[in-house]
Amino acid sequence: MDRFYVTFDNHRTNDFTPYVYVTDNGGESFRSIASDLPTGSVDFVHVIREDKRNENLLFVGTDVGVYVSTNRGASWQRFMEGLPAVPVHDLQIHPRDRELIAGTHGRSIWIVDIAPLQDMTDQVMADGVALFEPKPAFQFGTPPRGGEFYAQSYFQRPTPGSNAEISYFIGEELAAELQAAFDESRPQRGGERQQAQQGAQRPAMAQGPSGARPGAARGPQVEITVTDAAGEAVSTIQGPAEAGIHKVRWNYRGPAPEAAEPGPYRTKEREELSARAKVVGDSLIEAGWDENTVRRLTGPYTGEMSQAAFMRSFTGGGGQGRDPEEFQERPAEQMGGGSRGSFGQMREVAELIAPDMGFRALRAMFRSGGGQAPLMDPGIYTITLKAGERTFTQTLVVERVGTFAVSPAG
Repeated sequence: MDRFYVTFDNHRTNDFTPYVYVTDNGGESFRSIASDLPTGSVDFVHVIREDKRNENLLFVGTDVGVYVSTNRGASWQRFMEGLPAVPVHDLQIHPRDRELIAGTHGRSIWIVDIAPLQDMTDQVMADGVALFEPKPAFQFGTPPRGGEFYAQSYFQRPTPGSNAEISYFIGEELAAELQAAFDESRPQRGGERQQAQQGAQRPAMAQGPSGARPGAARGPQVEITVTDAAGEAVSTIQGPAEAGIHKVRWNYRGPAPEAAEPGPYRTKEREELSARAKVVGDSLIEAGWDENTVRRLTGPYTGEMSQAAFMRSFTGGGGQGRDPEEFQERPAEQMGGGSRGSFGQMREVAELIAPDMGFRALRAMFRSGGGQAPLMDPGIYTITLKAGERTFTQTLVVERVGTFAVSPAG
């Protein structure tokens, strides 16, 4: 093969230009493929890599991050989701795991899945839609740990093996068709037009995320169905239909069981605990605890708050949790009753409401629905993507590593 790539770094003479070249004749001549890589700052390039599966796919590491080209250098775009602005001195592509590995100066190693990009062939671009072959998914039987001290802020990441990743591509033409069909299915009434005009005049804080009004529809969606070997649909997932590559996750769970009506004994027990939760809440407020925090902690048991809203309020998902970047002075020495609430306070309040039951059992007592959906067994599943009138299928292999502390279906 006569093609290879060269990068030059001339920043030591105050030249921060990105120099990237390719030869197709063994070095007899070179041409620049810097194209639209940014210039004007510390944009010099350290490394370039060509993907072994897709020769049109290139990556460069610069002094401020990573850029990707899907057309062999004719154009570039930033490829830094989850990666801060940091010098990238080396890049490697894992041939088995289909991941890009970046060696940075100051932020250790950064690894990202690039399998969908590797599968973005000219044919996929011409088709305008694709469901990519998913990687084998693994259920790891490592039990979750708890009880750690959270200190400055609560940090969590998805547990490895907690879901299967499904990637797909929507082209611009199909995205426009799906958007038009979505708009036609939601004719805007006069009242909605008036609200939209009023919303445009309101401050941004009075509107929902991205300027959308609270309760507005999410926009056009594609439907992804997971079917087991017996042909039974076990899960349906909605995904965005905007142009681009998207990734959704299946948590290996099947259909949730239907809720059973509680018996008279359980109903009476819940009523007694609910009444006790109100008394505990009033007592804590009298003792100096923040009232908003107390109402949030006792809300799931008094009926003032759902379980889902309760958990979101402490993880930040519902917008009620504190800013994870906000400084918290001497968190280890804070006493109960702070204005924010914590996981330790959840357990403390639960112990006051039901001393002999425990936090988890108390939550389960007031949980609505039929409980958690069962964890599906390892095996071969069919993934079906429905985008408008077009349907695509792929096979997903689910394997299990280790053993589970409890029955997966329990």
